[in-house]
Amino acid sequence: MPQPQVTVVVVPRERFSFTKPSFESLYRNTDFPFELIYVDGGSPEPVATYLDGQNKRKRFQLIRTDHHLAPNQARNLALAQVETPYVVFMDNDILVTPGWLEALWRCAEKTGAWLVGPIYCIGNPSTWVVHMAGGEARIESRDGGRFLHERHLFRGRRLADVRPLLRRGPCELLEFHCMLARSDVFA
Repeated sequence: MPQPQVTVVVVPRERFSFTKPSFESLYRNTDFPFELIYVDGGSPEPVATYLDGQNKRKRFQLIRTDHHLAPNQARNLALAQVETPYVVFMDNDILVTPGWLEALWRCAEKTGAWLVGPIYCIGNPSTWVVHMAGGEARIESRDGGRFLHERHLFRGRRLADVRPLLRRGPCELLEFHCMLARSDVFA
């Protein structure tokens, strides 16, 4: 098996109730080799027990605290342990689709991008609605003031309807729900 180029860092977001489906989605839909660092910030006992059991079977790095962690606190704890050229930050309540990790990695390798994001969707796979497919974020000057311009591309539209319009390209906005980054960016 080739040496992993990517460490996936899973962090708590707003809920623990989706931990199991999200974890199982990660392993079921990821054939590309990866290291895993899972940060468990104060999960309830059934979730902590589940993660301990999975850790015994899959042998990943599990970082646990007894108190809740904000997502950025959890990311910072894990980032200090990352030794691969790339890191993916992933919330503990998302589902991934087959080939997701390799697609993000290939995009970074081909384009030289420091950050790469997927299409973020909401809901069930059969009826996915786009949360964002890249976006715009910048400060604009107008009418004597400075304003933040932020726009999520294809927000609120059914994925099936916009799929033919989707293209890889530069963007100004990604979200930490799931994002690949070159590890040296943080140095």
